[in-house]
Amino acid sequence: MEDTSPEEFLDRYPNELSGGQFQRVALAQAMIHDPHVLFADEPTGNLDADTRQEVMGLVDRWLAKGDRMVIWVTHHRSDAVDPRVSHWLMVANNRCLLRLKGGKKSAANEAEASG
Repeated sequence: MEDTSPEEFLDRYPNELSGGQFQRVALAQAMIHDPHVLFADEPTGNLDADTRQEVMGLVDRWLAKGDRMVIWVTHHRSDAVDPRVSHWLMVANNRCLLRLKGGKKSAANEAEASG
């Protein structure tokens, strides 16, 4: 990740890193092997708005480098309307709402999904 220099963190323990620094290091560890799919569970959950945008920018630049996909789990409702998001799945109250690229929506409750 071009914005994160490993030298910046060499002499520090994880508990000495800020939230944004810790998230950037964790993303660098996940991205270093260049996976086709990156699973990110709340990668920006405890970050302030500016640091959140910085981390999301790192992910955007990684995605732009090739045939890649991110599965991004979040509680930020604004992510669902982000123009960079092509598909989203919302799960709440035993229901799933899936929006596909182009705006198509489908809904299924737990019984329908398992049946």
